[in-house]
Amino acid sequence: MKLEQQRIIPTVRNQMECMEAVNRGAEYVILLHSDINELVSLQKLIKRRKTTKLFVHMDLIKGLSNDGEGVGFLHRYINPYGVVSTHPHIIKECRQKGMVTIQRFFLFDEMSVERCFKNVEKGNPDMIELLPGLIPEWITEIRKNTKKPILTGGLIKTEFDVQKALDSGALAITTSEQKLWNYTIIQPAVAVR
Repeated sequence: MKLEQQRIIPTVRNQMECMEAVNRGAEYVILLHSDINELVSLQKLIKRRKTTKLFVHMDLIKGLSNDGEGVGFLHRYINPYGVVSTHPHIIKECRQKGMVTIQRFFLFDEMSVERCFKNVEKGNPDMIELLPGLIPEWITEIRKNTKKPILTGGLIKTEFDVQKALDSGALAITTSEQKLWNYTIIQPAVAVR
């Protein structure tokens, strides 16, 4: 994984947004809020572009179930580079099939932070995505406690927000804000151990 090279990861909902992100130079793209038909069509386009790596948010694709059969279908027929999910059992199954995994967490209180730590142990994702993205002290804390690379997104609207999250230890920012897709990061990548 060379996410250190792409500090802004576009999140897209359809082929048009995906192609816009790719045309702007994105190597990694996350598909959110779509359906199984759009996913099949999009994967055909992605396969033609050998340098583009698609992450699929399994929880948000209509028609794709969050179980072993859904993982099997995704792996066999779509074969994305990676998967995003809030479910540790999905993360674990996808890792076993060789997909790169991002476990997503919504932080809103101390209990959700504790749940994050427990679910990271269960799923053992490659990376963690924290939402909302405007929580710099928790980016630092969770990265320190899990030893996992942190992505963050949600409510990040400005270049200042991006820089603040990166300064707190986030490896990259996930965003649907197209105005941020071409933002040039001046900070070097955070070393991931």
